[in-house]
Amino acid sequence: LNSPKRVARPPTTTVTAMGGENAESPVAVTEGCPAFADGCPYGKNVEVADWIKEKREDALDACPAFKDGCPFDGAADMAQLQSKLEGLPPSHGKAEEGGKSHEMLLEMLKTVHKASQSMKQTVGAECPVFQGTPLALELETRSWGLWIQEAEAAEAEDCADGLAKKLKEGTADAHKAAESVHFVKEFIKCRVDQQIYAQFVVNLYHIYQALEEALDANAEHPLVESLHFPDELERAETLKLDAEYYLGSNWQQETLPSKVTREYVQRLQQLQKEAPELLIPHAYTRYLGDLSGGQLLKKAAIRGMKLPADGSGVHFYNFRRIPDTMVFKNMYRARMDSLHADSATADRMVEEANYAFFSEHAHLPGARFPGRL
Repeated sequence: LNSPKRVARPPTTTVTAMGGENAESPVAVTEGCPAFADGCPYGKNVEVADWIKEKREDALDACPAFKDGCPFDGAADMAQLQSKLEGLPPSHGKAEEGGKSHEMLLEMLKTVHKASQSMKQTVGAECPVFQGTPLALELETRSWGLWIQEAEAAEAEDCADGLAKKLKEGTADAHKAAESVHFVKEFIKCRVDQQIYAQFVVNLYHIYQALEEALDANAEHPLVESLHFPDELERAETLKLDAEYYLGSNWQQETLPSKVTREYVQRLQQLQKEAPELLIPHAYTRYLGDLSGGQLLKKAAIRGMKLPADGSGVHFYNFRRIPDTMVFKNMYRARMDSLHADSATADRMVEEANYAFFSEHAHLPGARFPGRL
């Protein structure tokens, strides 16, 4: 938790945990965590309480895993909790086989997801129970991950016109064009010019600083709020570290962003004030790209520039608060599909996503894109 003081922990007992030996016992962990000072923080959540009150008997009747009490008792860390989930009866796995058991599990996970959105600020960004990863995010991404994985086929038709799919399809040509840029081709082959890469980092810093300031300023906007993950996604501070590695401590006084970058920053600042909903395609294009192809570029940068093994120069690609990128991306796309954006707004978002895509690569050597730049 984001607490200025460490909470004194009582003497602990130990258990052998998946993912590490001598994990603290559940009692010691919860007693040492401020989030649990007054009991389980989720136990007091109104949505969770209402679900339990309404569905408890049906859930217990449908779920043989609970016949001897809660199967998650004794889970000392997220690895053990995940192990418990994986050990649930086969009837919970697939809707066509599981019937009511599967249905009740999904209902429970959906309730946890909804609760996690409102509890995120309460629980905080640093939680010793889950080894530095926010409790809300761990529960949310894993719950949604299971929900999406198991229910994907059943929901495919419902999401056929979802915003995430529209953006993916609407930027297909831009994505293909980006693959043909000489700089990108050479980068992937680990032929990375450090001077050019340093300017690339400077440009990215100014872009992400503007984007993240705009998202923070509109964090309560109805379309932005559910896609705002500052603790997990923000990149400006990591880019500062990378720029200092390549250019020295005075890099901000000695460098300037490119002309295209300055235009892009102005666009983001304009959207911050006039159309915050159009920040979503910029966040989608950049962050999901960083979590996907960006990881390949990280490896290429390390090999091509012979960077040290301690992560220097590639902090930008490290998302330490996202333990499972695939689960996070699935959750993010599902949230996009659940946004209440009308057709006209969705079309504007697709157009804005293409602008973001072209802007992202227009400053690179060899880039030649049609469109607004």
